[in-house]
Amino acid sequence: AKGWRTARTRASRFALPATPTPSPFTLPIAPTPSPYLEPNPNRTRCLAAAWGGGYAMRAAAALARRGLQGRSSIRISRDSAARAGMASYAVPPPPAYVVPVAGDGGLVYPVRRIFCVGRNYTAHVAEMQVMDAKSTGEQPAAAAPPAPPFFFAKHPGGLVACGAEAGRGATAVAFPPVTEDLHHELELVVALGPSLGEGVQDIKAEDALTHVYGYAVGVDLTRRDLQAAAKASRKPWYSGKDFDGSAPLGAIVPLGALGEEWASGAPPPSLTLRLEVNGERRQKSTVDKMIAPVPQLIAALSRYQKLLPGDLIYTGTPEGVAQLQPGDAVTAYAVAGPDGDEAALPPCAFQLT
Repeated sequence: AKGWRTARTRASRFALPATPTPSPFTLPIAPTPSPYLEPNPNRTRCLAAAWGGGYAMRAAAALARRGLQGRSSIRISRDSAARAGMASYAVPPPPAYVVPVAGDGGLVYPVRRIFCVGRNYTAHVAEMQVMDAKSTGEQPAAAAPPAPPFFFAKHPGGLVACGAEAGRGATAVAFPPVTEDLHHELELVVALGPSLGEGVQDIKAEDALTHVYGYAVGVDLTRRDLQAAAKASRKPWYSGKDFDGSAPLGAIVPLGALGEEWASGAPPPSLTLRLEVNGERRQKSTVDKMIAPVPQLIAALSRYQKLLPGDLIYTGTPEGVAQLQPGDAVTAYAVAGPDGDEAALPPCAFQLT
């Protein structure tokens, strides 16, 4: 585990296809003349975005020569893109974001999207109601019946692939800007697998576990002050949750490498999550305290969009979230039982710098 200091790597073997097959998408082409495009089609510049790919200057020139430049948009398939000779990029293409797969040197898991679940442990719901009340000056809300899961997202660039070694060998994570109240949130993370193919929507809960590739332990770092301010003003709390380094993650363990108690595809109920800061325990819970277990989370999320290989789901945090300071050493564990010390998943250790 030592030496995993970033979510980007040059590893040559992927647990999933590194680049998904794109569906046809729209390439915007501005009419000529335009302050952004030169009339000479051989010097036309264009920019289009797709996951894992981009469009090149030569493609725009080829389309312009075919008399298509005045149209507002053109749908381009992979084959026609190849025929157009798209070999260079208008801007550098984004890197592949990957995390190591435990137990198989050089194998990595390419991450497509990061979904997160809010308030999925009853005790955490209660502590957040108290925090929200403090930020608004109101009385804490009365406990409500469990609601359907709700989700938010982080961009894959927020990943930090953490090693298992704590102390001086821990992965460095930069303390984020624009916050005076950074919190840790310990989480079990689900990695979805290749059985999803080109994407599956409306997955039934009873079928959901067939799409699990493996599990890891991670931390959802949160700028709590920004999140609280956004809640108070009824604005999205994107800036409180999504930033560089906001998603530390340990190595992913494939289901086939886990014990018989994982055979169903779900984590064993006694799996215990634990988080320590500078050697002091802050969070601890068994996963059977989740309000919505893993199959329900996958099914609920798939109602909103197709789920795809490479998607990660941070499944929510138990109680005990608290403030972090620069210099703090954080270690997240998943152990075999409430009183056990045997690691069920590789730890995620990092130090804030």
